[in-house]
Amino acid sequence: MIADSASSVTAYLQAVQAKLDSAFNSLKTAVMSQCEMQTRILLQNIDMRQTTTTNLRDRISTDRDNIDSINRHGNDKHVFLLRREITNDIQDIESRIRKLNQRKAASKIEVVEKTTVDDIVRTITGALRVQPSGGGAYFNSREKDYKQEYEYDS
Repeated sequence: MIADSASSVTAYLQAVQAKLDSAFNSLKTAVMSQCEMQTRILLQNIDMRQTTTTNLRDRISTDRDNIDSINRHGNDKHVFLLRREITNDIQDIESRIRKLNQRKAASKIEVVEKTTVDDIVRTITGALRVQPSGGGAYFNSREKDYKQEYEYDS
């Protein structure tokens, strides 16, 4: 951009700032949307684990009641059938517990930086410099010591 006055540079910088603000607002909206979605998923997983746990507890309680009833009133055939049913229930319970433990790891959400914020800041702060349009001396905002570089015509 070629500027003929400080006010032109100011207007240009305001336009750059507006673009950066817009980009940040878009990022903020997208990240918050992803956060809400991930939170809903986590809450669904928690509800599912809670429901599964309640169902498993109820099955164990039912099996316990059946054992007591068969011990009082049953015969060998009833005991055999109940053992088979309890064995199947135990295998199902173990399988569900393994699944719950696998899902347990996903109990938090995190923000992952594809590019670190510090790198973005460094890129922005070093993105522009002011120099004469025909070359010559310039100020480089990335350098700690301000240098002047001169071009000499040969």
